[in-house]
Amino acid sequence: MKIIITEDQLSKIIDEAVPLSDKEVKKRLEKSKKLAVNFKNPRQFELKYPLLWRFLRNKNLLDDVFPDRQKYKQDGYWNELTVSQEAEKYKSRSDFSNANQVAYNKARDLGILDFLFPSYVKIKPKKYTDEYIRSEVEKHGSRRELHHNNKNLYQTLVNNKLLDVYFPDKYNNPMKKLSYWTPEEIQKVKDQYLGKSDIQRKNQKLYLILKDLDLLDKIFPERLNVKGSKYTLDFFKDMVNNQYGGDFRKFREENPTLYYYIINHDYISHFDTPQIKKKRYLSMSDEELKDFAKSEYQSIDDIFKYNKTLFYVLKSKGFITRKGSFMDEPTEPVPVSNPVPEKKSEIKKTVTNPKIPKEKPKIMSNVSLIASQYDSFDELSKDYPNLADIIKDNRPLFKKLFPNG
Repeated sequence: MKIIITEDQLSKIIDEAVPLSDKEVKKRLEKSKKLAVNFKNPRQFELKYPLLWRFLRNKNLLDDVFPDRQKYKQDGYWNELTVSQEAEKYKSRSDFSNANQVAYNKARDLGILDFLFPSYVKIKPKKYTDEYIRSEVEKHGSRRELHHNNKNLYQTLVNNKLLDVYFPDKYNNPMKKLSYWTPEEIQKVKDQYLGKSDIQRKNQKLYLILKDLDLLDKIFPERLNVKGSKYTLDFFKDMVNNQYGGDFRKFREENPTLYYYIINHDYISHFDTPQIKKKRYLSMSDEELKDFAKSEYQSIDDIFKYNKTLFYVLKSKGFITRKGSFMDEPTEPVPVSNPVPEKKSEIKKTVTNPKIPKEKPKIMSNVSLIASQYDSFDELSKDYPNLADIIKDNRPLFKKLFPNG
């Protein structure tokens, strides 16, 4: 038959079998007091030093080491008598609840709170008269002040949908009055925002106020440059040419607000945008387009890197395929004035080794350029298996190059 005992029972058996001397008890007690200073509560001390904790508990020395520890009553301790004795220490229900929540909950469950604190009377909801409400409205002046100082009245007005009755001028905002918008205030708005779309994105409330007062068209006339503004056509031309090297696509990506300003003021036709480039390239003949690409760029990689519009136009016309491009075509040999006659000699037959595979074209530096020459991923994987593995591991790149799989 097996007997199961706990660690506490085991420690008691050991203490009874081998009693500790008074000197040893004092030694352990002093050690416990020194160590207890580093812990906020007895529970942390117990987790760190379980053997010392059992020693203190068995010898009833916990109060000596932790004099301020919170003691809990045993189950069944709180009844009508003990709760009544505890409640006599406090003046109100709130003090009783804050000091001893367990005893307070027990008194509430027993239904003796009114007996213990008879002075407590429930306050009935207050009925507000029209005179009182108007006096409070005049006293505080705005919804925000009323909400801050008299929340009960404010919530009553909200529940009964009476806020607009007592506060007809919503939020009492001076900007909603036409007299507020002097020429100086209008000029501040002009200097701060670029146009209607800009003010709508950055300050929706101001946009709606100006729209209600019919001031938007006066401040920002449609498709006309704002007088006195630094955002002129020359300003944008210098910005695109100097800061972005004439790359309008990059300028558009980094400055969407200025891009919309250019569109709203009919400046877009003065810039070499991708749409204008595409129209110009499509208007060229095939030979003119090839000559232009060869004169401006050295390879297909350069075209793809610096002029993607030209690259896709060439690809749409079939000048760039997976087999090669027009840039790989050999140039015509220069004619020689006195050609040397060829000697008739026996043509030696060269035997190729069938085991050695033919060399594949060199892989270009730009992965996207190579992949764009193939219609499907399976065709790419046959010619470039290593490159196909790289693209397959990069899921976003795979979806971009082969959206149909």
